[in-house]
Amino acid sequence: MKPKGKIYIKSSSDDSTTSTLKLSGFINIGQAGPTESNTGDAEEHILSAEKPSFEVGSSSKLSFGKMKSEDDNAKKVWNLSAMDMNDDDVELINDDDLLEEEDLIVPDASSLKADCGTGATKPKKACKNCSCGLAEELEAGKAPEPKAATSACGSCYLGDAFRCASCPYLGMPAFKPGEKISLSSRQLTADS
Repeated sequence: MKPKGKIYIKSSSDDSTTSTLKLSGFINIGQAGPTESNTGDAEEHILSAEKPSFEVGSSSKLSFGKMKSEDDNAKKVWNLSAMDMNDDDVELINDDDLLEEEDLIVPDASSLKADCGTGATKPKKACKNCSCGLAEELEAGKAPEPKAATSACGSCYLGDAFRCASCPYLGMPAFKPGEKISLSSRQLTADS
């Protein structure tokens, strides 16, 4: 059937034939003539349908898909490509020349630790340019309080299933909010 071709169908069931025509791709489906009644109870309907003007697989441009034309007064963006530069005259620096012999020596782990007096035998002392407030606490004479462990999730007391990956209570049993956690010696020993 050619595009825009018409078809006329005589059918006893108006709704099912209309549905079949729509699903077959026909458009402008309607009654073409008067309803005929035979000697039986069933009425016959004459339906007309039209084949669309496009073929299967054809495409058309949509109005909202058009690109806007660029304004001539708009700023032009520039960039440099590798071909724009005359890099035949440019000398590159060797990466190995940037390093000195001191940079190639691997430091010991003990030399990297800052001696801030936080060991078990030494009392905690403040740095020269203390900005955390430890210097003021030590001058006032009170011992620095250990920071309470906090987490981002706020549901640490419910147990490991509800704790986030950075939770300080990970691996510990569930507890009541605000309660200090104390582990028994059985829980502190490794399983064998």
